[in-house]
Amino acid sequence: MKRRIIVLIAVLVAAVAIAIVIPVLRVHRTPTWATDSGEFLYDVGRALKEYSLANEGKLPSELGLLYPDYIRDRRILGQTPSFGMKNTKMALIYWRPRKLGNARIPVAQLVLDPSVKTDYPWRSVVLWGDGHVRLHKGD
Repeated sequence: MKRRIIVLIAVLVAAVAIAIVIPVLRVHRTPTWATDSGEFLYDVGRALKEYSLANEGKLPSELGLLYPDYIRDRRILGQTPSFGMKNTKMALIYWRPRKLGNARIPVAQLVLDPSVKTDYPWRSVVLWGDGHVRLHKGD
């Protein structure tokens, strides 16, 4: 009788632990497109800094002008490059600030296609003027 109670308690504890852990793992999972697009935007930020230094602080009129001298990634040439393992299409927006350095001004943004269904609140990745890249929730 004691064994049954111990086994029952162990099964209940395991079930409760599983019920708590699985949703937590799902919520905090970073999608592959976010990782890939974040690395891409870091590279764009680095390329913009190099371009700016070489051009008296000026930024290019379009991101495609960074290729191939400042960045080798051909995705910079497209308006909807693909990211992640599933080749998720994202719109590439270049805000073209006057100069780099301001953490409150967006420089470039990758926006997830609205038709893509997600389990997470992020809809875009933003490169800020200070070079930081952050996931951004959609409105």
